[in-house]
Amino acid sequence: MKKNHYFLQILFVCFAACGIAVSSCSKKTETETQTAQNAEQTDVKTKQAEEKPVSGETVVVALQPFSDYSQAETKKMADELKKYWKELPIEGNWEFRVLSPITPGTELLNEAKARLDAAKILNRFSETANDHYVIIGLTHKDISHKASDRPGGDGPNGWGVFGLSYMNKHVSVVSDYREKVKSQFWKTATHEFLHAHFGLPHCPGNDLKCIMKDAEGKPKTHLQTNICDICRAKMKK
Repeated sequence: MKKNHYFLQILFVCFAACGIAVSSCSKKTETETQTAQNAEQTDVKTKQAEEKPVSGETVVVALQPFSDYSQAETKKMADELKKYWKELPIEGNWEFRVLSPITPGTELLNEAKARLDAAKILNRFSETANDHYVIIGLTHKDISHKASDRPGGDGPNGWGVFGLSYMNKHVSVVSDYREKVKSQFWKTATHEFLHAHFGLPHCPGNDLKCIMKDAEGKPKTHLQTNICDICRAKMKK
């Protein structure tokens, strides 16, 4: 009887020890899993932080000409942006690059097949653009965009525009097709860049001299001379 009692005590101790071991392993596994998850979250946050340029980091401004826009014209645009951004100023460490021209296919035309579809172009550019790499498309051809708030803008031919950007998405495209004074075209490119990279809206003060003034379908670059105080304050936020 005593032997059976001792045997049961030993058996109980063994089971208790196994229970402690299993519990310990379970807690260890949970701890390791939580540690791995925390490390993964940290990696994601670190990656996201690395994607955002900090003050002083270089941001590439890639000028993408279409086949109708020459390399010489693109180089001239780069020189003008470099010069005038210092004068305005638009603060930042900008590296201007002149890319090889691309020939748009029929897939980039609007429904009426009469104009380049600006949104389709931006979707193409979005495949490679990021916080450190901003793309500005350049063309002499007419470009359009679907705009239900403009007369006929929701039709197959869209609304003819000077340029289009995706806010804070670092892509834009501009055309001098409607430009009154061709030498002022750099202002249209700057306007769209400020939409695309800084996320600036149209000038809330409706200042005719501000580069961020909405064109509203009519050329106004010959009137624009600066970035108004209201828009400049938004750039710093």
